[in-house]
Amino acid sequence: METMFALSPVIIRNFSEKTLNRFLYKNRLHAEYTRSGKQYCDFVQEYINNGTLSSFELGELLYDDLLYGSQRLIFMYKICSYNSKIQSKQSLLEILQESYEYVDSLNINKILYQPYNEEIKDLIGVKVVLGLDGRSIKKINLIFSEKCTLTDSTGIHSEYSYITIDIDLIQKLLFVKVKPKSNLSDETKKPTNIAEKYFTKISKKFDISYHDFKGIHKQTLCNMNIELYEQIYQKMVQTKPKDLQEFIDQLSNVIITKLGLTDYHEKVADNNIFNVPDTLTKMIEHILISNILYKAGADETLEGVDGYVSYIKFSDGTNISARLRSENYIEPIFSSEAYMALRSSINNAKKIAILKVFWLNHFFGLRVSYDASNDQYLNILLYQNHKKEEFEYAIKQYCECESRTIEPNADLFALEA
Repeated sequence: METMFALSPVIIRNFSEKTLNRFLYKNRLHAEYTRSGKQYCDFVQEYINNGTLSSFELGELLYDDLLYGSQRLIFMYKICSYNSKIQSKQSLLEILQESYEYVDSLNINKILYQPYNEEIKDLIGVKVVLGLDGRSIKKINLIFSEKCTLTDSTGIHSEYSYITIDIDLIQKLLFVKVKPKSNLSDETKKPTNIAEKYFTKISKKFDISYHDFKGIHKQTLCNMNIELYEQIYQKMVQTKPKDLQEFIDQLSNVIITKLGLTDYHEKVADNNIFNVPDTLTKMIEHILISNILYKAGADETLEGVDGYVSYIKFSDGTNISARLRSENYIEPIFSSEAYMALRSSINNAKKIAILKVFWLNHFFGLRVSYDASNDQYLNILLYQNHKKEEFEYAIKQYCECESRTIEPNADLFALEA
């Protein structure tokens, strides 16, 4: 008797409605599904069993979503060394088979079959990318699963949480990706905990050691903030009236005379609060920058500006520890009075623990949080389901800035506050 395919709700609960419907739209069945009034699992398995839909195609769509998609909480580690055998297809397969006998190739996808097959353990996906020679491995992708129980608006239910591990042997980077989840019954199933569990498991199995960031990621986030502000600042300079400085100097002389500030230059040397031209210049530049950001609005791009910062957490290690955030973490903080007042302190601290960026031109609306609180890894959070290109862009922006931080570029400088 032919075995009928069954689609378990325990699997699909982890995936968004948009992802699941994409499968139906692609096969021109979404309208029919809507009219049917059936549950998604019942409808899809019926059409798979009658040959209209492909279980392979559905499995690949879900696999792709676990590579990127909703796996928005990401931990990036820098690889120091690893067992060189994992570069060989045969050796890597043998290492995996030590724990997972059912892994018969380096291209498996068991997502749809795990609930019904007791032989399938926590490893449900393996894929590799080969180098130009067609033999050596340059990238390894592994997907693990953990069954969990959580409470949401529909009640208490079970579902799988998935842990994606990407190993780039060329760039020497390892990424652990999980989907943010809350209201879990078991603390050990929290996304951060299962990410740590499988990071440790794979590091041991592949004998991987890592470099500590040693604060370089905090310095990188500081430079990223400086660079993004500099882009806005240069745009302001381009729009500043040419005779503005002359007007500021004239107005400053009037104010100094009106206030009766005797021994003016001595007072400025002792305390910059008396520097009227500097104060007026900063105030007017602040207004011009705010005007640029105001005109750009929330749905436009700014030529020459990659993005803007919406949140900063920093400490200078002595006197100041602060968090600056915009409304709803979306608006730029560059136009806020608090940022302008603390900009010099932020730049001088040379370290930022958390930086949240709203990227503009290449992937408009891509919101990314970079968290450098832990020296072992960089924690990255994307605020919406994302595509491969968006993930790569978020990583590229950080890595390029880190390179400029490690080997300072002559064009990179911090404006004097």
